[in-house]
Amino acid sequence: MLTKVHVDVPCHPSWVPRDRLVSYTNDYYPMGRILPNTTDSEESLAQVQEWLRDCTAAHSHCGPGAASELPTRILDVGGQGGTGKVRLVAADEISTKFARYVCLSHCWGGEMAETAMLTTKTLNSLKGGILVETLPRVYQDAVHITKRLGIQYLWIDSMCILQDDDSDWDRESTSMASVYQGAFITIGATCSRSSNEGFIRLSNSTYASTLASSKCRTVGGQLFNLYVRQIVPHFTNEDVIAHPLLERAWVYQERLLSPRFLHFAREELVWECYEDTTCQCLSLPYRISDFASHPWHPETKRIYSKGIHSGQAQALAACWRNVVTDYHGLTLSFEKDRLRAVAGIADQISSVGADHDPGGPSLGRYIEGLWENSILEDLCWALWNPFRRWNLSSQEKGRQVKWHAQTWSWASIQDPSHQIQFRYTADQTKERFAEVPEFGYTNHLSACQKHVQYNYIRLKLRSSWETTLGETSKKGWEILGPEEWKVPIAIIPDYEWYNTANRDNLSVGNKVLCGLILSTQSNHGAGLVLVLVDAELGLYRRVGTFHIRLKEWRESYSHREKQMIVSLD
Repeated sequence: MLTKVHVDVPCHPSWVPRDRLVSYTNDYYPMGRILPNTTDSEESLAQVQEWLRDCTAAHSHCGPGAASELPTRILDVGGQGGTGKVRLVAADEISTKFARYVCLSHCWGGEMAETAMLTTKTLNSLKGGILVETLPRVYQDAVHITKRLGIQYLWIDSMCILQDDDSDWDRESTSMASVYQGAFITIGATCSRSSNEGFIRLSNSTYASTLASSKCRTVGGQLFNLYVRQIVPHFTNEDVIAHPLLERAWVYQERLLSPRFLHFAREELVWECYEDTTCQCLSLPYRISDFASHPWHPETKRIYSKGIHSGQAQALAACWRNVVTDYHGLTLSFEKDRLRAVAGIADQISSVGADHDPGGPSLGRYIEGLWENSILEDLCWALWNPFRRWNLSSQEKGRQVKWHAQTWSWASIQDPSHQIQFRYTADQTKERFAEVPEFGYTNHLSACQKHVQYNYIRLKLRSSWETTLGETSKKGWEILGPEEWKVPIAIIPDYEWYNTANRDNLSVGNKVLCGLILSTQSNHGAGLVLVLVDAELGLYRRVGTFHIRLKEWRESYSHREKQMIVSLD
């Protein structure tokens, strides 16, 4: 039986009223825990060990944490004790090819010390061993925590992949997903902006506990002390600025693929695994409803796990679409990594399909961000709010010539402030007006496509028509239909056509091809807006999507449609 108690509490000057929190646990504030002084204290590490024991013993989706096959190269930190040095070793030089290891997830940021970069120049010195104190602070902290956990091996990307060898980088980056999947635990330097900013922190006095009463009693009459403190923020929209790691696109994949991920946050430790999300202060499980959907949502990992372990193709497809929506809003240093930084998740989703598990769910082949079995629905992706301000310069508002993903893929959208939306699913589709008889790779395309398997698709359109762009309206661009068609078609552009400084510029009067793709149960049609690139090859590029009311279209315009086969780059 719970009893309400009124106590007067001296508060820290920075504390703010949080009246909305009284909805927790039937009008009671959640029971919390006094935070340790530092995130590497004995109490903190004991908590991590407790989380590890619970996870490895009881979580079937996370696995028992058995020894995994070691990556190509890995750092030997010496386990507990050690020599004060770390040494780079090749897996094929170690007597056992299987062992537990830790991964580090971090922001590079700023200049990286030469000792922290594996290059052809530093290879021999790293193999010989270097002093931990010569490493950047984040790396020093990672070595410290790895040893405190009693684990001998640590994987850090910049020190285990040759940074001046493109072939080594390409080879190792393709297996990066398996590196994180095989890790016993991944340490997240979540509160550090760069490798030079350590992630082990002292607790902020704002969140220190204050003794409220020493005269509280349990139901059995036993006295206990009651402490209170300010609620610790947990990766909310307002607080994410203090946790820069969560905004990095590569890290999103690292979080989802690692069976266990330990965040070293600004005030405390936060634990994520496939079956649990919790923290040191204990308030996180009560605050899940506080979070809007975004990439750093505390439940992101568990939601993803439910999707990949669902055994249903529809749930797998929804899982992937959630990934794309979250992932696209994160930041990348290099546009060429747009698809590579999420390829490991695609591999994992594919690995639970029927191709690897006879009788299991399958999405078909992975086609540069889309899936074969839902290709028509996936092709109809659109921007959530295409008419908001673009966070790119006029030179960048088109698609970059040096490298861009295929225009039919959502990955061709380079402004992360614009959310990708998948409006159509297979169960919502009433009729399909197109098919994709072929997709492949050709060297005839001028854009650099080094990191893709497919760079064109052949699209057979049953209903298509050529028309011109009309004037913009309050709702955006419109396509001019024939004179007898009274209702224009609204377009959702993929970028600012009229405000680019390259080949992607379009204006009123330009010819476009409209290809109807599918209709929904509510009798709305969706299609692609295409622009001719090469008449000889029949090659088009996508520039947007359109939506129509099928009844009006059939009554006034369907007789003008024609069938054609086009190739999309």
